[in-house]
Amino acid sequence: MTIEQKIRKLLEEHGLWPEKNVDAVMKIYKETHPEIEDKVWSEPESAYPPQMIAVIWAGMCHTVVEWIDENCPQAFYRPMFTGEMDEN
Repeated sequence: MTIEQKIRKLLEEHGLWPEKNVDAVMKIYKETHPEIEDKVWSEPESAYPPQMIAVIWAGMCHTVVEWIDENCPQAFYRPMFTGEMDEN
């Protein structure tokens, strides 16, 4: 599984719809984080330490929350990206 596939899978597992929401959020994240080159996204996740995925995921969660607040503020899955679910 590539890094992009892994992140997409996590997004879906946390409530985003693959065709619409995931694509939109991935586009925003890639545009706002050009330091993650296209090559990295296509690398197997095993090519990097697990901390790399964790760092990307943390940034992605921030992007998702901003996207949710702008596009669907009543989204039931918002707490899954803010860490609020971890507290319960």
